Amino acid sequence: MSRTYLKRTYEDYLKVIYTLSNQGEKWITTSQIAHALGVSPSTVTETIQKLAQNGLCNYIPYKGTKLTKMGESIAKVTLSKCRVLERLYHDVLKVELTSDVLAEICVIEHALTVNSLKKICYLLNYPHKCPHGNIIPCNQLCLKNGKCIAEVSL
Repeated sequence: MSRTYLKRTYEDYLKVIYTLSNQGEKWITTSQIAHALGVSPSTVTETIQKLAQNGLCNYIPYKGTKLTKMGESIAKVTLSKCRVLERLYHDVLKVELTSDVLAEICVIEHALTVNSLKKICYLLNYPHKCPHGNIIPCNQLCLKNGKCIAEVSL
């Protein structure tokens, strides 16, 4: 299995756990993650155990998982990349955000560098929400006047 595939897989898991935890859940269950990613619960358990071994989440069998600070940081950056790219496609490229386009954005987000993310944020005048209305998480990268996107827009 390639390093790029593992990075993408881990980032997708972290992004899903972060998103679910922001919906009020303290511990995210294996079945919630499996449902969100469209994979089997056994695949989720295996991947979550690897994430925990790498210090990206805490995992308690039959209870669930929650992100560590490091895992949350990676999730925020990955989710920010996704949502900023959605803004770019929607606002600049004038592309309808169909399921195929969203799948393309998901691939690109994993390859996008921090430097490119910062430039896109600048180009878009530091958006604080994606076209679907979801907040772009504070990631300490896309700063406007030294403040996170979400803080500037409040």
